[in-house]
Amino acid sequence: MRYAILLLCSTLFLLMSCNNRKQPKTIDTETKIIALENHSQKLLTETELNAKDLNQLRLLRNEVYARKGYVFDSTELNTYFNAQPWYSPRKNDPIFLTEMEKQYVHLIKQIEKAKRTETIIYKASQSPYTRFRDTIAINYKDNKKLLDVLQLFPKSNMGSWDWSQKDRTTMVDYIKTHNYIVDTTAQFLNIKYVKPNTMGLSVVDGFWTLSLYTLDADNTLVITNDSVGDGNDYTVYLLKNAVLQLIDATSIFGDYFNVLLQNNSEACQNLLEENKITFDYDFSAPQSITIASWAFHQDEDSDCFKGNTIVLQLNKKEGRFLVSDTYWKEND
Repeated sequence: MRYAILLLCSTLFLLMSCNNRKQPKTIDTETKIIALENHSQKLLTETELNAKDLNQLRLLRNEVYARKGYVFDSTELNTYFNAQPWYSPRKNDPIFLTEMEKQYVHLIKQIEKAKRTETIIYKASQSPYTRFRDTIAINYKDNKKLLDVLQLFPKSNMGSWDWSQKDRTTMVDYIKTHNYIVDTTAQFLNIKYVKPNTMGLSVVDGFWTLSLYTLDADNTLVITNDSVGDGNDYTVYLLKNAVLQLIDATSIFGDYFNVLLQNNSEACQNLLEENKITFDYDFSAPQSITIASWAFHQDEDSDCFKGNTIVLQLNKKEGRFLVSDTYWKEND
């Protein structure tokens, strides 16, 4: 009898010991799962992102920050993310993005930019070319100077994509005759807008712009910008007597980034250098350029920076751009 009782007690002790050994493993696994849900985000492919609308893209872009506890100025965004079970706001904690996250946010910004860009499409049934859903109206007379300049660029200016001078001339000749084009290559080259001083094209995985800045009757500054995932690649020319002359961009813009620095410490300079890829360039205004970063925020970075946006104003007399303003722009 005593032996039976001892055997029963030993068995119970072993069972309890096994349960105690297994329990921490289960809790640890659950903790890891919860942590993963709180701090990770599935990064969508470019194809998947292109299928999203502007509202969805905005939420996906801001989710990168929300996963790190960022508290938004936008009531709409705060309401949305506060409803997410994984959101844990940390108002005073600095937010740092990995290189992959920076590239992901930049990609979403580029897709948003392309989707917002003005596309002029004629849909009226009486129009002789409305059967083409991608017909783009471009008045040659109004945009003659811009379209003429488009034909002057060497192939090397087109960056990683191929748009020969012959093809550009053929397109301009068609516009000259018809005042519209039928753009059937949306997956490769899609004209988003054409205005007297600027045009923008969605190209493969990026966005290419051509902008004109008139100095006087004989001289015009011509700027192209090839904006892709790894940043902006802009080139500056002087147009004189229908000839493009390549010029040094620094002589036209100066060291504009440094005007943002509130603090010239090495740490602040390094932070600026590391985030130059996050600046977007708007060359659409006829007399100015706006350069803004989506990575810097006033409540986080004001110790280092005066703002996240720079405005460069054209000085026709000097033939270059001068800093006219710096300020904080809200990034949602």
